[in-house]
Amino acid sequence: MIQHPLQYVVNNKSLLTSIAQKYGTPFYLYSGDRIKNNLQHLSGALNDHFQKNQIYYAVKANSNPHLIGFMKSIYPNLGCDCSSPGELFVANKTGISSARCIYTGNYESQDDLKAALDSGCHINLDDIQSFHRLAQIQVPEEISFRVNPGFGSGRFKEITTGGEKAKFGIPKEKITEAYQLALSHGVKTFGLHCFTGSGILDKNYFTQLIRAVLEISTMVESECRIQFKYISIGGGYGIPYKEDDPTLDIDRVFNNIASEFYSVYSREQCPVFCVEPGKYLVGDAGILIA
Repeated sequence: MIQHPLQYVVNNKSLLTSIAQKYGTPFYLYSGDRIKNNLQHLSGALNDHFQKNQIYYAVKANSNPHLIGFMKSIYPNLGCDCSSPGELFVANKTGISSARCIYTGNYESQDDLKAALDSGCHINLDDIQSFHRLAQIQVPEEISFRVNPGFGSGRFKEITTGGEKAKFGIPKEKITEAYQLALSHGVKTFGLHCFTGSGILDKNYFTQLIRAVLEISTMVESECRIQFKYISIGGGYGIPYKEDDPTLDIDRVFNNIASEFYSVYSREQCPVFCVEPGKYLVGDAGILIA
């Protein structure tokens, strides 16, 4: 078994002591090698299977601007998934433009919506009422809606964000209504978003998810006579926390998703496939020294 890069530091007490004496405690210590490996592994698998794709790092996982800037230096096309004006600010501070950011709030205030609108980022709304509030400020050229496909998954119930009891996303039975509303206000370009839970280690779950998303996307495109510019299935790619936890086979995940995706869309004329990893990139790359 290959040793985790941080394990060397943990086992080297003299090195830990010297770092603690220099910087003081408590502090977080991160492995750049681990973050680089995680990002290259995910981006490599994604690029192997999708001609058009976009990675939006979920800033909520760790908003340290040094880590985000480090990831951007490794993968210049990196974007950010933001859920507050503060996260947009952090992304911009690292040199990631708002054009490479997607903003997904939840029960956003007028000020939050205006900040997202003024930034020029991609706006993703998880409630029809959010569009009404946004339209009072300004109708954007582009909009995305977050759909709740009626099911979800997660390492535990508190981080399951899809299903009947989830507060996130527009129920699939009402999603067409959301796009029709946007069309009636003059919106020209559209995306579709879905994120149903965090910490998922079952590679087959993502196949189930993309099938549901594609069923919804084709329904909306047909009924509203639109074509999606991009489709995001969010994050949720889990990492093992215990020794007996499986490791998610991310290459198999994207291979399975691509098979479903390209059975519906042609490779030449398809939406950009987007993902929003968070803990998958940074969750196993840091330790707290105290």
